[in-house]
Amino acid sequence: MTNQDRSKDEEKFENRLKLYREFNQLLLELNPEGTFAYGDSLSIPDYTFAPFFLREVALTQYRDFEVPDTEEYQRVLKWKNALISHELVKKTGYDDESFKRMYADAALGYFNPKLPPGKTVGAYAEFAVVDPYEVIFDDEKSG
Repeated sequence: MTNQDRSKDEEKFENRLKLYREFNQLLLELNPEGTFAYGDSLSIPDYTFAPFFLREVALTQYRDFEVPDTEEYQRVLKWKNALISHELVKKTGYDDESFKRMYADAALGYFNPKLPPGKTVGAYAEFAVVDPYEVIFDDEKSG
C-alpha cells in the first residue's frame, strides 16, 4: 500500500500473484493434500505467514486486490484460509476491521510521522501498547 501511483497497481498485483503461484507450487511439493505447510497442524512457516495473510484484508479494502479462486492458486488459498480461520491465529492477531482501520492512513499515502490533514495521531495509535513493562535481570545469573 505504500505505492500511491495507482497506474502501477496491476504491476504490483502481478508481482504478488507471482509469489502466490510460487507458494502454491511449493505447497504442492511439500504437502499436496494437507492443510498447512507441513501437515495438518501449525508449524513455523504457518506462524510466519499468518500475519501477512491477515493484513491482506486491507489490500482488498483499499486496492481491490483478491487472489483469484483458480486452479493455480488452490493450494495456497487452502493454506491461507486455514490459517486466517485458525482459532490460535485469530486470538493472536487483529480482526479484519482493525486491520482496515490500521491501514487507512497508509492507503492514502500517509505514513508515520506524516499524518493526514486534521489528524494529530496516526491510525496505528489506537493499537499501540501503552502499558509500560519492566524486564528484571538477575545480576548473578547474567554474569
